[in-house]
Amino acid sequence: MFAHIAYIILGIGITAYTYYVTTTVDVAPALYVFFLVGFGLVVYGAFSLIKAYVLTEDEPTPQSDTVITCPECGVKHYATSNYCHKCGTKL
Repeated sequence: MFAHIAYIILGIGITAYTYYVTTTVDVAPALYVFFLVGFGLVVYGAFSLIKAYVLTEDEPTPQSDTVITCPECGVKHYATSNYCHKCGTKL
């Protein structure tokens, strides 16, 4: 999370400083590249933050922690299992 916020803060700083310099002093147009880099960092940080915390799906949790044992081979399974993963016996 810190990296996403760091990109946003760094981008805002670069963009604000470049905007300040270009509006107060007559500078070369090449300085506008730094403005675009700063703006790009803000956009990248925002989208990566959204992707990391909004668009991720929660991992499904097992429906039951109850354990049953296969009658043929003795392997333990969740109670929601239909077949033994070792021998294939219907549970």
